Amino acid sequence: MNWFETNHCKCKGHCKKCRDKEGGRVWRTGIASHYEVDEVDFECPNGKKWLSKKEIKANKEVAAKPKKKKSGCKGCRERRKAFKELIEKQKEELKKAQKY
Repeated sequence: MNWFETNHCKCKGHCKKCRDKEGGRVWRTGIASHYEVDEVDFECPNGKKWLSKKEIKANKEVAAKPKKKKSGCKGCRERRKAFKELIEKQKEELKKAQKY
């Protein structure tokens, strides 16, 4: 499967990591091992350029500030939320069934 056709790429939630040429290389290597890409340092199909040193420094400064971080892209968070809701619903149904 081509990485650029996945929801992970299309949601643009991973761009900061992906477009960090040096800092994101390990992450892109993981992508290249699981998906079809031309090379590890692939060009963005949406035309995003590699981050400048100034942008990378700003990202690191923001990341150093303690705050609750959302993990994953929006699609991942929505699927995780739906899954948790399903589990809770099943737990409630199981409790009701055990009462009878």
